[in-house]
Amino acid sequence: MQQLKTWTFFDGEWLEGNPKFIGPLSHGSWMGSPVFDGARIFDGYAPDLMLHCERVVKSAEAMLMKSPVSAEKIYELAKTGAKKFGSEDLYVRPLIWAEESMGLLRCNPDSAKFCLSVIEMPLPDDSGLSACISSFKKPDASSAPTDAKAACLYPNGARAMQEAISRGFQHAIMLDQNLKVAEFASANLFIVKDEVILTPKATGCFLAGITRSRVITLAKENGLKVVETDIEVDDVLNADEVFSTGNYSKLSYFNKIENKRMERGEIYKQLREIYFEFSKTCKL
Repeated sequence: MQQLKTWTFFDGEWLEGNPKFIGPLSHGSWMGSPVFDGARIFDGYAPDLMLHCERVVKSAEAMLMKSPVSAEKIYELAKTGAKKFGSEDLYVRPLIWAEESMGLLRCNPDSAKFCLSVIEMPLPDDSGLSACISSFKKPDASSAPTDAKAACLYPNGARAMQEAISRGFQHAIMLDQNLKVAEFASANLFIVKDEVILTPKATGCFLAGITRSRVITLAKENGLKVVETDIEVDDVLNADEVFSTGNYSKLSYFNKIENKRMERGEIYKQLREIYFEFSKTCKL
């Protein structure tokens, strides 16, 4: 696999490539404490970058760590890192993990380490994706740190993705413990039915994303109806449009759900245009 061009800030200096920071005795290695976030920079714009910086600090707190840096510092470092590139699409990824343990399972909250990677990563094209219903479920808030963007949550999503790929699909739709639709394996889910936008209500089993919130706000500001509600599998299968929101691709539409073919819908096209116009107000 080709190594993506990357600059990473750690311990006061910028390092190129994939430097090694975490040892086998680090709490982050063997007790799963890392949290991270992701933000996009493209065409010199960085939509909601500060919100992503703030969220990684909150995620660290949810995982019982004290962030060694402020959101404002992360934001300034992201700007500095972006200047090391040209006009490429970039992915900004702050990472915080605990270095020391405190007895059984617990981390030393004051031992948290921080690095920030800025990665050359093109936005995916908008050619449409396929997805199936996964047999893997999202945990509820009592059984996992779902209020954090915690690395320990992602292996289950990876299992769902592998299952989907083995069935010939590109993505997976995951249900919650009550068999309601939660989200895609790595992005929030929206459907459109009779010109109404529907998305699963935030019940605590998934991270209600920053891009999700932004798209909901922009949709309402532009006269579109959005309802956060319980969504059943049949609602997705019978939808007029299905799309996702997330930092990696921002908005992506789905042209196949299980065996049902779908079009790139008019509301999706309108929302995508609205979002990227909004992005132009977010000059880095």
